[in-house]
Amino acid sequence: MRNSWALLLLLSIALTTGCARTADTEKKEGKNSATSEEASKQALEQSIEKDKRWLEESATSAGALEVLEAHARIARNEATLGRELEAGVWRERTLQMANKFEVAPASPEAALAAEAMFYLLEPKYEQWNAIAFEGGVKAQHTLVQQKVKGQQVLHEEYTSILAYDSPRWNIAAYYRIATMMHEFARTLRVAEIPFEEGSEEHGIYKQQLHELAAPLDDKAGQIYDQTLSYAEDQGLQEDEWTILAREARARLEQERAQR
Repeated sequence: MRNSWALLLLLSIALTTGCARTADTEKKEGKNSATSEEASKQALEQSIEKDKRWLEESATSAGALEVLEAHARIARNEATLGRELEAGVWRERTLQMANKFEVAPASPEAALAAEAMFYLLEPKYEQWNAIAFEGGVKAQHTLVQQKVKGQQVLHEEYTSILAYDSPRWNIAAYYRIATMMHEFARTLRVAEIPFEEGSEEHGIYKQQLHELAAPLDDKAGQIYDQTLSYAEDQGLQEDEWTILAREARARLEQERAQR
């Protein structure tokens, strides 16, 4: 019995020591992680300031590519730091500089302008995508009109990115145009039905929504396929936007199979 108690005591000490060591390790790792994050943040801040100084001192005599790259770096770093308003300001400046330099399509400078334009449109896309069909028939009619109008405007704006003829950002623009169709169809399918469930009106309204959604899904699928085909032609099968398009295409097929 004495040996059993001794064994239990040793086991208890070992476990307690192990827990304490684990807690100390976790605390140390957490501290190291916080230190690393702070160092990364400081590095980004320093990079931003360095680029700003360079623009003040050298932009007037530098070439278009150098100037646009500096603007793009600042915008990316501001976005990484979570300062989207500041990032937006620098993206607007990137486009202004691109217009000033009259950048040629399919050039590195045009790619930077296309990137800026794409990310400037993303908040507008998110606002559009957040429009849900709720309330009574009259309220939903108004919301549908807003959704349709917003899609038309965004479609034109994403299409304008193609004028820069940057393969990577062409893929991103095509992908976003397809997701607008896809998300519009989803919004229709999950719309609130402003009639009592089980009623004839409820069934008719739901059927009409699904009939409106079907061609949008078809169009989204076509554009996803065109996007993936274009990406393959450009040798960009593993680009971020190609992967997103491929995943979205697979989700669309999965949703269709589950209906």
